[in-house]
Amino acid sequence: MLIAVPIWEGRVSPVFDVAQRLVLSDVEAGRVVNTTELAMPSPGLLGRVEFLAREKVEVLLCGAISGCVRNVLYDHGIRVVPCVCGPVEQVVQAFLENRLVEEGLVMPGCGCGRGAGRGRGLGRGGGARRQGRGWCGNRRGTERTES
Repeated sequence: MLIAVPIWEGRVSPVFDVAQRLVLSDVEAGRVVNTTELAMPSPGLLGRVEFLAREKVEVLLCGAISGCVRNVLYDHGIRVVPCVCGPVEQVVQAFLENRLVEEGLVMPGCGCGRGAGRGRGLGRGGGARRQGRGWCGNRRGTERTES
């Protein structure tokens, strides 16, 4: 599996759309076997998507990302895990171990249960927590995704 992470100063770039550098981590049997740092192509967001598809990236771990870009990545078969933050190596390892939330590597407001109940209209008669998965892939209100 090939995992891509846009970076800024050794950490996950806060916004994919403007990131200048990218780390590609080649994973075999649940372990990173090779890591390469590259410059992101500059000819627009679709050029970035085409670049990731050409590199055969399977997963993109990133901070914020435009919805339209996320959708185009999905259309190219690339799984997008947005709203991630922290040091690149720690984020990749936590992703592989399904521990992004437990390690505190998810941006506030991702909807994965971190700070649950704030900003979700619960004070306006909503009352029930939303179910399903947050942006990070974890079930809302739980610490880990069930396999």
